[in-house]
Amino acid sequence: MHYITTRRLPAEDSKIFRKILINDPVYFSEYSKVLEDYRKENIIESVTEENEILSEDNCFYLPHRAVIREDKTTTRLRVVFDASSHSKGQLSLNDCLHTGFNLLPDLFLLLIRFRIYSVVVTADIKQAFLQIEIHEEDRNYTRFLWTADPENSNSGLDWDEIVPDEIVKIFNDWCDDLKKLSNIRITRHYFYGALPKDIHNIELHLFSDASIKAYGTVAYLRVELNDGKIITVLLHLKEESSFLKKLSLPRLELMGALFSARLSEKYEGLEFPVQNILDRFIHRILFG
Repeated sequence: MHYITTRRLPAEDSKIFRKILINDPVYFSEYSKVLEDYRKENIIESVTEENEILSEDNCFYLPHRAVIREDKTTTRLRVVFDASSHSKGQLSLNDCLHTGFNLLPDLFLLLIRFRIYSVVVTADIKQAFLQIEIHEEDRNYTRFLWTADPENSNSGLDWDEIVPDEIVKIFNDWCDDLKKLSNIRITRHYFYGALPKDIHNIELHLFSDASIKAYGTVAYLRVELNDGKIITVLLHLKEESSFLKKLSLPRLELMGALFSARLSEKYEGLEFPVQNILDRFIHRILFG
């Protein structure tokens, strides 16, 4: 077990955070309400003993911030704690935790199976990770700083700078493009309403390609129905920029082929029979 203690980094972040809260009392009120609700639900507790407050032996203070979702009606503001932060030369809380085995199902296969059937049922657990109780002896490693009065700050830090016009334009253009996403419609069901008994043959096709700018692969299904109708549907696309990788074009094409091979292994867990798996490479340098 690594013994860690740090209050300086969260304290510095807290000063900056208080400056933001002073300028936005509505934001502060909403943030405070979330933490107060946590306290009432016994998700968090106040450190009241003076000796515990002053003690920094075997404890860790987590920086925190808000994630705001304007499209949410019930939990618009969510408090997020940063367990990966650390002071220079010190360990973060994440560095000291035993990871253990990943018991979660493969998200990739979960999403693929989700689109197999015409009707699916989903469920959610409210504040799932907040329902996990931490052993009392470990709670000192999940401390955080908070103030009921953001005006009580002696910080004179000039932490922000004016963003250049060219960056503002790029960001605004990106925000405008986001609005266009609502015009995109993608059919979730792979077989467009066709029943399993209507399907004669299913093929999995994988294409990979590469250039000096990027490399990647695309996978799609070719479905032949009993009446002779052919359906093609996109399954997955994976790409990666090659600007920072000074690799030859043949090697980049091999990287794309590797993407295809890994995807092919993933699809072995599908719940519908695939008669043929076809790997295709756009360039022929691989075979030169």
